[in-house]
Amino acid sequence: MQSGPKSEVLLPCNASGLYDITWTFNHDQTILRKQAGQEKPQVEPEWQQHVRELSESGSLLLNVTSSAKSEGTYRCTLRYADETDVTHIELKILEDPSEGRLLVKIQKQSV
Repeated sequence: MQSGPKSEVLLPCNASGLYDITWTFNHDQTILRKQAGQEKPQVEPEWQQHVRELSESGSLLLNVTSSAKSEGTYRCTLRYADETDVTHIELKILEDPSEGRLLVKIQKQSV
């Protein structure tokens, strides 16, 4: 079995202080959750092969493939004691077969 090109992509999220974070895909599929004070995030089993790292700021480093399964809307939800911040990120994958790599287009929108 041959796998297609893979790439890493950093999905930005800007957290500060103590917060709970949830990353979701296409509005209904949870990728991971992490509560304030928790050392490691809880990554859903179907996303474990894709999630590389969650930064201190809440940004998510993912392995993506040429598969359309990686394309879609990613949402970072940060919950602080007195407010909630949501960032939507639209991810498009453009394959470059001559280079054997992926070109990734990210469009970020804070709500």
